[in-house]
Amino acid sequence: MVKIKIWETPFKDGNIEIISTVWEEYADNELSIKIYHMKSKSIYLINFKYISAYRMLDEHGLLEIWGERDKQSLQIVNTYLVKGHIWSEESIISFLQAYQDGYSFLIATEGMCVEIIAPDIPLIQMIKK
Repeated sequence: MVKIKIWETPFKDGNIEIISTVWEEYADNELSIKIYHMKSKSIYLINFKYISAYRMLDEHGLLEIWGERDKQSLQIVNTYLVKGHIWSEESIISFLQAYQDGYSFLIATEGMCVEIIAPDIPLIQMIKK
């Protein structure tokens, strides 16, 4: 069963764009994501010190998650914690290292998403305003 909840971030509200993702396998599977937050006109760096896996996909790959969000009448935001969806069933070993009780981190723009499996909350820094 899909479970979804809002992940509180400084850019959860307003439109965002993913600028870049950089995965460093030889730096202990570190992942850095830069996003542009239009509401604050700021660039944020999200740095996961260790990830088990991540994926980028368009909105169409998330219909199961959006359906559950709508059932729960959750606010439409940019950042969620999700679990129990198809990817978690297909990648059981990766999800053993997921955050708090099996949740992954999801960052959603209007047309693109990045989902990250990591054991810890990332460091989020505003790097440019």
